[in-house]
Amino acid sequence: MPVQLHVVAGDHTHKLVDLIEGQKYVIGRNPDVDLSFEADSQMSGNHLQISCSGETVLIEDLGSTNGTFVRDNLVTSSTLANEDTFRCGITEFVIKAAETTSPEPPASAQTVVPAAAGAAPAAEAPKPAAPVFVGVSLQVEGFIEETAPLVVERFQLNDAFPISPNPDETPESFANRLIETGEPNHCVTFMAYALPKRAAVWWLTQCIEEVESLHGEEDGKLLKHVQEWVIDPTDELRRNGMQQAEALEMSTPTSWAAVGAFWSGGSMGPAENPPVEPKDELLGKAISGGAILASVFQKPEMAFEKQKVFTEIGLKIASGELSL
Repeated sequence: MPVQLHVVAGDHTHKLVDLIEGQKYVIGRNPDVDLSFEADSQMSGNHLQISCSGETVLIEDLGSTNGTFVRDNLVTSSTLANEDTFRCGITEFVIKAAETTSPEPPASAQTVVPAAAGAAPAAEAPKPAAPVFVGVSLQVEGFIEETAPLVVERFQLNDAFPISPNPDETPESFANRLIETGEPNHCVTFMAYALPKRAAVWWLTQCIEEVESLHGEEDGKLLKHVQEWVIDPTDELRRNGMQQAEALEMSTPTSWAAVGAFWSGGSMGPAENPPVEPKDELLGKAISGGAILASVFQKPEMAFEKQKVFTEIGLKIASGELSL
């Protein structure tokens, strides 16, 4: 049976390629690899190689910086089968067997059979219960935890930074110390996790505007949509934003702001199904990736200077100096 590689995007997957038996594909950030994900700042240039034999798929890490993960386990190589998932950078993939028969119509696509003359009208089918929505926290000031060590512990960031927070150190103090290390990315990564989730999405939109890192008209529309969600975080706006991000193929900082909103709360599954809440750390991954991408969009040699400004914006949001 043919095998396909799909990209996971929220509660959807999108086919990336039909894997041809015996052919090898390289996945990475480099624009000239077989399957390029230039927007994924956590992915290496040549991250991994994937090939298939029959219904079995083999992935091999190519010495990537951040590693390849199968079921959250770091691997150098792994054999995968149908519905197995793996992750490189912040992009998740799933192996799927190609459909060989016509799919069944959805349950909602019912065939209408005319009633016999004189027959009593059929009883109206009960309406489905309204979907349960697990709402996003409305907090937009302060930090998600009182101290930096609690932020690091909550999101298992112990190995993410070149320095460790001091006992009882405030998130503001630790963010400033990360800037002082002179190493890029760490300060905005911490800020993405340290801010309350709704505030983190708002923060990324402000960073995008600060450095004018929009990618065309559709990206600008999505930015306004995400900002509308921040002010009025409804489930409809959250899901619509995710659909727009998928249309942009997750290729812009703004699309990652929309993904962050989608992962901030509520269900990742279809609205009519029981809620499936996102993992606590997913929003931080989306927002940090978007912030890093925004910093390198124009004049990438100035990325760290932009990230310092981004951190200052985040601290102003946390203090209430920059409000919605």
